[in-house]
Amino acid sequence: MTAFTGNIGFYYNEAELNGLAEPDLTLNVHDGSQWQAYTVGVIRNTTTNLVTTPVTNIFLNEISLAAEVHPLPLKWGHVTATREKETARINWETYNEFEVSFFTIERSIDGLHWYTIENQIPAINKPGLHPYYFYDNTISNSKTFYRIKQVDNNLQYSYSPVVQVAAVPYQIAISIFPNPATQQVFIQSKDKLIKTIHVYSANGQLLLTTNVLSITQHTLPLEAFSKGAYTIQVTYTDNTTSSVSFLKN
Repeated sequence: MTAFTGNIGFYYNEAELNGLAEPDLTLNVHDGSQWQAYTVGVIRNTTTNLVTTPVTNIFLNEISLAAEVHPLPLKWGHVTATREKETARINWETYNEFEVSFFTIERSIDGLHWYTIENQIPAINKPGLHPYYFYDNTISNSKTFYRIKQVDNNLQYSYSPVVQVAAVPYQIAISIFPNPATQQVFIQSKDKLIKTIHVYSANGQLLLTTNVLSITQHTLPLEAFSKGAYTIQVTYTDNTTSSVSFLKN
């Protein structure tokens, strides 16, 4: 790798600042083991959202903008999500945590609308590599997205890369429509009789249990549900289960 000498211009969106003051934005470069802030000769243009910094003989492994008074809290390592039978295991790694308070796990069924399913996972908050994991026991058979949110001691935050687990259509024994829905959803079993219907919120809270009499289809009214993501789990007369997620608009 060749060392770089020159000016580095870094554009940013104001929505990405998470409470950082624009006059404090500083170029930070990761040298492979730690972050180094470059504070000399910085030109900050808050009209064009551009920070320009002169550097001499540095290696551009990884760069970011941060406030000098608020060092970057960590470096994200590998983030993965895999299905394990009826659950999903989310793994993530961090490097060199600094003033990190906790992590939260967020889930989405469309990659756009996110909901917290686990909160306040304590950070190790030490130098070095730190592996974490979490089991989502309320995942449906639909394709599901995950991301990790790290929150600093000063309540600033950042997100990990988004990961996903694929749908398992060969296990999906029910279908629902429409999806997204507004007033009601129709639940259709493909080849089994339904005994019980459970509805869970995005964070896994049981909201509704409906006992039905050995049917293959059911209409679920949605007037009592607010906008958001939900999971329907059905129990069949043979005591097996299947689940699928939907959005209420």
